[in-house]
Amino acid sequence: DIMATDEDDRRDTRRDDDDDRRGGRRDDDEDRPRRGHARPDERKSLLVRNVSFNVTKHELQDAFERYGDVRDVHIPLDFYTREPRGFAFVEFADADDASRAMEAMEGKMFDGRAVKVVFAQQK
Repeated sequence: DIMATDEDDRRDTRRDDDDDRRGGRRDDDEDRPRRGHARPDERKSLLVRNVSFNVTKHELQDAFERYGDVRDVHIPLDFYTREPRGFAFVEFADADDASRAMEAMEGKMFDGRAVKVVFAQQK
């Protein structure tokens, strides 16, 4: 018979503490999403592709606000030319509103272009 000693117990406790410091998953973390990975029902930001280079934040906000409260609209600019890059992010206050907007706006013509709308990936 092999019996666990106090030294074995201390070693196991140290290993658990090391896992906590390294960001290891603990049993009580099972219900929580990993950092940067929102649950699908919590996704509130949309990536809008194929956006016209002439579209303004205000125009995008007006188009998406009919589906719910829009918190923010961001149109990334090219680092060197400072011109729009052809896509945008639309953040909603509510995940259900974001889902409705994604379904409604997918493939719609907006300023002469058919936009592609998907949930934005978290960094």
